[in-house]
Amino acid sequence: MKKASESYIQTGLGFKAMNWCNHNDIKIYPIPLEKKYNGGKYGKHWCVIEIDKQGIKKRGKEYYTQDMKLTNKILELYTYFYSRR
Repeated sequence: MKKASESYIQTGLGFKAMNWCNHNDIKIYPIPLEKKYNGGKYGKHWCVIEIDKQGIKKRGKEYYTQDMKLTNKILELYTYFYSRR
């Protein structure tokens, strides 16, 4: 079974959804926090996801490391908004 992020990338759905959202003033991006985790030589910042929907910003409560889990969640959110158009 493929991971969701692989299918979003391979089918192009995630990028199609991202493009549609950007044209409709919906932006989803990570916000790095001060707290770091030991992922690499120097450590990386934990992130939360922020959704900017036509100027109204909402920050998530779940922490993500800077890896495919973060990418997967962002693509999932873009696809969610795209499917509700």
